[in-house]
Amino acid sequence: MVNKKVIEKLSDRELENYIKADSRFVAPAITYAYEVLQSRGRVFEESEKLQIEQMISEKTQAETEDKQKYNKAWDENMTEDPSAIELYSNKVIWIFSILFGVFFGGFLQAINFVRLKNNKVAVISAIFGILFSAGQVLLLNYIETLDYQFGKSRFLPLLLSAIGSAILIFIRDKSQPKELKYKGRSFVIPLIVALVTYIPIVYFMFLELQEQINQIKQ
Repeated sequence: MVNKKVIEKLSDRELENYIKADSRFVAPAITYAYEVLQSRGRVFEESEKLQIEQMISEKTQAETEDKQKYNKAWDENMTEDPSAIELYSNKVIWIFSILFGVFFGGFLQAINFVRLKNNKVAVISAIFGILFSAGQVLLLNYIETLDYQFGKSRFLPLLLSAIGSAILIFIRDKSQPKELKYKGRSFVIPLIVALVTYIPIVYFMFLELQEQINQIKQ
């Protein structure tokens, strides 16, 4: 994200690089540089103004299209229609599954299907999230008892979460109507719940680590 205060600290020469015809900076950065130069008394000819404003317009449109393509890769049926049903986006479910565990991803997906009045798939998603997360914990604990270097990898939990997320996606794709249009639902409350849930876990992990360090020192 472009910070205007950072742009304002640049010299005039540096700002001139932002507004060149071959500028590779993003539209907001060019806009800020253009505004700052004008506020410093830089006088632009009409041809320069047209060139800069056209460049900003073209870059804004291209960046918007790129963003839409990225979002469609995750949520191709997402819409801005205010009358559409609110659902947690596929991207949000994926991120929660990776960062906080498949349990949370399954819970969010279950809420979506409850809103879609498909309680059967809601129950399947929730149960899958619980069982997969429990199995993941048991598997990781078992692997730690073995002398496998791969089992000690920090990436193994993420790999397992990615597998669980992929299965959740499969369940969703097979059950959610293909033509359904929806708008993104705020993830603030689930994020707060997830963070609050993980606070005691992180705390006990810290205590355990501290205890191990003390044992090593002794």
